[in-house]
Amino acid sequence: MASGETAARRDNPRHNWLSTEGWTIYYATAADVYHHPHHFTTPIRHALGRGQ
Repeated sequence: MASGETAARRDNPRHNWLSTEGWTIYYATAADVYHHPHHFTTPIRHALGRGQ
């Protein structure tokens, strides 16, 4: 698994391309998934309700 600058060089252009193409990107950590799922499900539910 790449981390730091290597990951940024790989991920930033991909993130920018997805954003340009109209995608909305949400990030979640393992702690969010297992202990605080509302940290990422709530914004996604709101976006879906707005039709995004």
